[in-house]
Amino acid sequence: MKNIKPITLMLFFGTFLGSANTAKAQDQLLAAMFICNAVAEVRILSVDEAQECLRHQTALKIALLDDLSMDDYAAMITAEQAEIGRKGYQVYLAWKDANPDLVDRFEAEAREIAMATMQ
Repeated sequence: MKNIKPITLMLFFGTFLGSANTAKAQDQLLAAMFICNAVAEVRILSVDEAQECLRHQTALKIALLDDLSMDDYAAMITAEQAEIGRKGYQVYLAWKDANPDLVDRFEAEAREIAMATMQ
């Protein structure tokens, strides 16, 4: 079984967002989130992959909220970070509900990438 990091796969899978070079950072984080989820559904993530996926998940939650930077987040106490995580996840779920066609496309393409990690 190959052990390929999800973010590396995203960069090679140019059709996922049209072009990884021109996609906005938030779009790249969304793609990474879908890929991480899909890979985790077909195999156990390595410790490095799980940590990488957690970093992408946290960065996405922060990116989805207005007026918050990674530096601001890093300076928060754990309880504040947990609240930001909950708020960011709620925004993510609302985005998924508002974009069902795009979500379906991202999930299908992420599954293809996930299956490639099994070869």
